[in-house]
Amino acid sequence: MMKLNIQLFAATKSTSFSESVDKANNRSDLSITITFSANNSSTWFNSKSLKCTCNGEEQSKNVSLSKGGKVSATFTFSNIQHNDDGKKSVSWSWYIATGTSVLGTLSDSGTRTLTTIPRASDITASNADIGSSTIIVINKKASSFTTTIDYKFENETSWTNIVTKTSNTTYGWTLPESFYNQIPNKKYGVITLRAITYDGNSKIGEKTTTFNAFANEVLCKPVISNIGAIDTCEATVLLTNNNTKFIKYESAPMLSWDVSAKNGASIISQKINGVEVVSPYSPLNWSDSYKLTVTDSRGYQTTYDFNLSTIDYFYPQITASGKRKTSTSSNIILNLNGKFFNGYFSENIKNTATFKCEYKKKEDNEWTTIVLEPTINDDGSFSLKDFDLGGICDYKHSWQFSITVTDKITPQSSNFSITKGDPIYYWYVTEGINYFKVNGEIKKGTQVVLGVTYVGTYDEN
Repeated sequence: MMKLNIQLFAATKSTSFSESVDKANNRSDLSITITFSANNSSTWFNSKSLKCTCNGEEQSKNVSLSKGGKVSATFTFSNIQHNDDGKKSVSWSWYIATGTSVLGTLSDSGTRTLTTIPRASDITASNADIGSSTIIVINKKASSFTTTIDYKFENETSWTNIVTKTSNTTYGWTLPESFYNQIPNKKYGVITLRAITYDGNSKIGEKTTTFNAFANEVLCKPVISNIGAIDTCEATVLLTNNNTKFIKYESAPMLSWDVSAKNGASIISQKINGVEVVSPYSPLNWSDSYKLTVTDSRGYQTTYDFNLSTIDYFYPQITASGKRKTSTSSNIILNLNGKFFNGYFSENIKNTATFKCEYKKKEDNEWTTIVLEPTINDDGSFSLKDFDLGGICDYKHSWQFSITVTDKITPQSSNFSITKGDPIYYWYVTEGINYFKVNGEIKKGTQVVLGVTYVGTYDEN
């Protein structure tokens, strides 16, 4: 029996890796070493292309295999950027067509997980009012890392330190009140925070974030103080006996106040009822309310309503009319009505009113006066109805009348005119005939006497 010894020829191959980590830049250099050989002493080849691919990059080298020897080649793939979380996996492969019957084409492939690189800490902070606290949250990528936090406010060019190499994951920071002076014309400013992460004394990297620092309106709006209001009209003060009590329409208020801006701002406007003013201020016209609005350079406003102690006075009102009792009469019938303030100006001073009728011939300059006594009600309304002033207006003339009511403050008048009246009798001629006209009654006489005709009524008695 014959034994047949069969020796199988094969290749030995291996792939090894070496990694160099750049923590600061979150990247690695990966070296791939490829080794292979034939399991005999007779297989060889000369200058064949060995190709290696990693992370999408392909490299190649020409290698040779001597009899009984082995091939060892290293490919280095530089600056493989890790993910933001520091992790990274890469696909790799290699192959070579040896051209030998023993080795044929050799290849290998796989996935390599690189070293996770701890990253620089992220930070966040919530908006806050100047002078109050914000919580800075530090998202650390490794518990052993420390964080230095600095800030810049608005347009500052240099950093100011908050804390150095803290190991905490949160840090409470009170915003300096000096920030107010950097935003005198703004309601808020932007703060930039910088977090520098250290592994021991080695700097890992830095991250920044921003948040808003507010000039709180409640804390910053203008202050109005030392508010005052007095009546500068001597006549009304004599009626009220109090220069802080005001008679509507007639008093002359003088308003005064002090204003101050807060926390770096300045006062840019002071208005009362929309009119730009300064203290003290005396309005040109009476108003039932005076509203002071003060605005600072940030646009914050404070308002104040001057609540004056006011007597609800009103000017006298009167309407009057008159007519002759008849067309030929000298008697004038007067009608009038109106109203005046029938209240008190002070405890002992009550408003009163007087009434007069003034009349004159239209062509005259001097007036004749008659005192009137209309009926006055508790609410100050008054009236005269069909009041006979007497035979004061000769029918031959036109007359002018002025009826006036005068209270303790001012008079008000109502005017009307009385036209000429008709004569009681007169002659006139029409078509050569003489006529005698009577505006009234003839009690005795004849209807026709010597061609004279009368117009009127006839009473035989």
